[in-house]
Amino acid sequence: MTIIRFLRCNREDFLLYVGAPLAAFLLGLLVNAAAVFLFQAESTFVFLPVLLAVLCALFALTAGANAVLQAFPMAVSFSVTRRSALLGVVSYTLLAALVLALLSLLAAWADRALVYQLFPLLRPGLEVLGDPLYELGPLAILSAALGGALAGFVGGAAIQRFGRKAGWVLWGIYMAVFLLRDLLPLSAMAAAWPLWIGVTLLLVALSVWSLLRAVVRS
Repeated sequence: MTIIRFLRCNREDFLLYVGAPLAAFLLGLLVNAAAVFLFQAESTFVFLPVLLAVLCALFALTAGANAVLQAFPMAVSFSVTRRSALLGVVSYTLLAALVLALLSLLAAWADRALVYQLFPLLRPGLEVLGDPLYELGPLAILSAALGGALAGFVGGAAIQRFGRKAGWVLWGIYMAVFLLRDLLPLSAMAAAWPLWIGVTLLLVALSVWSLLRAVVRS
């Protein structure tokens, strides 16, 4: 199944992925403009990169999961080979993540130009509080989009293979990490990044094997 067919079948969702970064940019611009020019704030905080990174992760995750759980079974039911359907799933998910990341980077660049350069010219003495994600450059947003896409693909494959029980297990793991995040050795985990890359590649390989071999749930 070609990527063109996937786009046709999921065009409404894909338009959402295109519109989300643009909507976030407009929201950030309106909030900052209102704070600076309407309420005459002495300082403003640049929050858009954080919002864009979160949106990239969430929407890329949704794209990957929906492609595996909905588009893949539908393609197989229409006598498309599993290999072709899987290629369409992977291509569509990566394209969605790429579009989200590129539009988010453009939005962050435009927001930086407006808030850091134009606003202080219009309001002399305005203090702009920076966003730590600006210091990381495009890496944070790209990582969020790719990580979300991988999580959606692997999570979707697990649910496709084991059913709703896998979804509850994944939700439980997420909640445990979220609630116990202050107890986790984050520095040590970050230092072990080669291990996490290996684990990610293993999970992706198992997901691909499962989609090619296991019974497809419609």
